Amino acid sequence: MSKVKRHLSVHRDFQWLGTYYQYANRLACLYFLNVLRKVPARLVLVYFIGDKFPDARQCPSSEAEWRELIRACHLTLGLSEKHALRNRVHELFIPVAAE
Repeated sequence: MSKVKRHLSVHRDFQWLGTYYQYANRLACLYFLNVLRKVPARLVLVYFIGDKFPDARQCPSSEAEWRELIRACHLTLGLSEKHALRNRVHELFIPVAAE
């Protein structure tokens, strides 16, 4: 993880094995493929609007609400909006149909 953090210009003191370890792990995989193995991979993150989390909490009801949570994730990880892999990460927001 420390190599990935250096590549993305994240200070070593930011914790990558805490709350957002899954997101950090996905970035590490993207780094491994693109940088170390030279495989032109992309990361597509799918966010469901109006769904429920596995613990039954309500998911955000709009893309704007999701973007607030994504911003909090990036801040917690020390990830700049202009990090080195940003053009390889894509976000998809899908509304869930009401039952």
